[in-house]
Amino acid sequence: MATKQQVITAINKIIDNGNNTANTVRSVLNEIVNFAEENNTSNIKTFKNTINNKNYILNYSIKGIENEYINFTFQIECIEPTIKHFQGIISFEIEKDLMSFLLPILPNSRSKMMHPSFIVEVKNKDAKKQSMLIETMGITFRQVAISFALDEKNHALQIALTSLLPKQTPLDPTDFINSSIAIHHFNNL
Repeated sequence: MATKQQVITAINKIIDNGNNTANTVRSVLNEIVNFAEENNTSNIKTFKNTINNKNYILNYSIKGIENEYINFTFQIECIEPTIKHFQGIISFEIEKDLMSFLLPILPNSRSKMMHPSFIVEVKNKDAKKQSMLIETMGITFRQVAISFALDEKNHALQIALTSLLPKQTPLDPTDFINSSIAIHHFNNL
């Protein structure tokens, strides 16, 4: 198969107003087709959804290559002002195709495998509350640990949020998280 540089070199050999044969042009076109087929991204899958719950809104996009990796881009917004605090686990049903796509990459919720964890920032839409955090704690945002697991029995994806501060809930009303995380299959690191 042709490399990108070989295709560029072949294209540069075609001379404007020159004595190019059909065979030369056909050869270059075949190299371009071979290069395009070899570098095809059709094996990338994408799943998108919005989950509206009385406590939160979750928008997500999961994109990746099966058995290789996923990129999980998401926004979680705590919307229910009447609840005192949001207590950390978001579990939602996912379609069968997405479950089979995630199974080789994410651990089962009952597995003893280490669940991938990440630190993400939490901001608040309420400008007064956000400025109070800056004044009292000297921070512009809070941080929470977030991890992912699959619940095969219920065809659900679970997102666990844990506060890094003592006696602090992961999300308060009008808090939101906006992040993107890449997770690779362990054998492909």
